[in-house]
Amino acid sequence: MKCKVFTVHLQGQRTASDEASLNEFLQSVSVKRIFTSIVNDDGNSWSVLIFYEDGSQSSEQPHDSEIPSITLTPHEELDYEDLKRWRNDRASQDGIAPYMIASNNQLRQMVKLSVKTRDDLFLRIKGFGEKRIQKYGDEILQVLMGMVDEIK
Repeated sequence: MKCKVFTVHLQGQRTASDEASLNEFLQSVSVKRIFTSIVNDDGNSWSVLIFYEDGSQSSEQPHDSEIPSITLTPHEELDYEDLKRWRNDRASQDGIAPYMIASNNQLRQMVKLSVKTRDDLFLRIKGFGEKRIQKYGDEILQVLMGMVDEIK
């Protein structure tokens, strides 16, 4: 297993390029664990520590949550859009980038794999650990169950 550290600026000119670099890297490897932390006292950047294996060197069979290209039905697309809307609103409220809550691919996985419980999030959605589930799990499940109004 390897590790790599990224600094992601949350404001300013470097934000888009930092996010693009991180996203490009995440798509090219098999992520095992991610840790994040505020880099400085003013909260303008995050440090992202990623433990990974090279995608081309992994001999493991892909887990069902590692679907390379996820095709959603029209109904699933609506659920996906609800999750994206919630995630973007929550990220704005928390003052963080949306992908720090969940990537678009993770949101698609949640919909496609019919996530219903916190255990489903932990066991079936790659990159969802205990802290992320503790902070966002209940809200995600409410969105997936169609109870968006109860979140607000």
